[in-house]
Amino acid sequence: MPEIKNKTAQVGETATWIVATIIIIVILAISIFIASFYLGKTKEIQETNPNYPYTRIAEIPAYKSLFSYMLTKDSGGETIHSQLKESISFNEFNGNLAKKIFLEFYEKEYTEAWLGAVSNKDLVPTSGNDYFGSPLTVRGGGQGGYILEMIKLDENKSVALFLTRE
Repeated sequence: MPEIKNKTAQVGETATWIVATIIIIVILAISIFIASFYLGKTKEIQETNPNYPYTRIAEIPAYKSLFSYMLTKDSGGETIHSQLKESISFNEFNGNLAKKIFLEFYEKEYTEAWLGAVSNKDLVPTSGNDYFGSPLTVRGGGQGGYILEMIKLDENKSVALFLTRE
């Protein structure tokens, strides 16, 4: 092998890549910090509806959980949304999955959880179910308020997730 007498070109190129890598890491770290700070502040959105007496808090993770739950497919390839659209009653698959997601996952942050059908007109739960019991009496939840996330099934009914805090 021939001996390389002048290594300054290799050192210069290596130094350039090291500096560029450090700059990229710093820019990524700053953007991640800003994004986490921003998302931490906007996790909840307060909304007051003059037709409904309580302050509704829209929580982004709760909505995403409900949306993902409704898009989940069973072993036959049918989504939970289409199952509930056909019949609003929960079956073993979608009922147990809902309990696992909304009762076990959110139990540390919320005192009560209920998932079921509501009337689109007045947001009143239409009935209870075997997995979440009778509909909660939706109340202000003290200072904590409540979370209400809904996905429309048809012009009369929606699937609603109520989470209350003390």
